[in-house]
Amino acid sequence: MRRTGLLQWKAYRTLEAFHNPILAKYRTTHTEWKLLELVHDEGELRVTEIAGKLAVRTPLITRTLKTLLYKKNIVIGKHSRDRRVKCVDITVKGKKRLAQIEKDIQKILGRILRGIPSKKIEVYKEVLTGIVRNGKSLGKKPS
Repeated sequence: MRRTGLLQWKAYRTLEAFHNPILAKYRTTHTEWKLLELVHDEGELRVTEIAGKLAVRTPLITRTLKTLLYKKNIVIGKHSRDRRVKCVDITVKGKKRLAQIEKDIQKILGRILRGIPSKKIEVYKEVLTGIVRNGKSLGKKPS
């Protein structure tokens, strides 16, 4: 089991080594990227919802939101269905930025995953989903 952890760490570091230059090109952090992706995919979300879905503490999201607001990639406004609630949504500029990042990431990812059957990739996603689900059921949250 210990070797599996080491292998997972190496895979993470490999992906990070390819992601970092792309994100640097767009002056974006991993958290900014994933937050934009999340809000793009799910629509307007509360800050606490974003923190929960990204498995990070709310203060990290608050700092990230300030940066993305400054860059005009998001807006914070009243929820469309409940005007009492403040929500985060992605702007046109944020959508364009996300599309550029994703395009560059997909080019690299295609090469990294070359030769790995899509069925094995789906199984890996299922394993990761199970780890997250089981971690939540044990009451352990990432710090």
